[in-house]
Amino acid sequence: MILNTEFDRDVICYAFRYALGRNSYAPYLMMRKLDEVWNQLDEFTKELILREILEHKKFLERINKGNEWSFNDNYDLSEWMNWRKNRIRMDKNREIDKGRK
Repeated sequence: MILNTEFDRDVICYAFRYALGRNSYAPYLMMRKLDEVWNQLDEFTKELILREILEHKKFLERINKGNEWSFNDNYDLSEWMNWRKNRIRMDKNREIDKGRK
């Protein structure tokens, strides 16, 4: 997929926000799509996505804390956190490789 317009990039962000917190196949599909288009996103959008994953984690921790009736509805959280960690690692490696050229 090639992101030709600002609208295309916005749709990726909307889809990401929809997938975050879903108990379905949507998170997995969105992580794959983000990997595919990551290099086409501007730095602001990349930082926004990475930050929103952390905010999602904090939100789940807040609503689950001390709530004996909590459903611990964080099915996708570990997957998103792993994706985030790997994405940061890959971006750092890419920067290191650029410095070698």
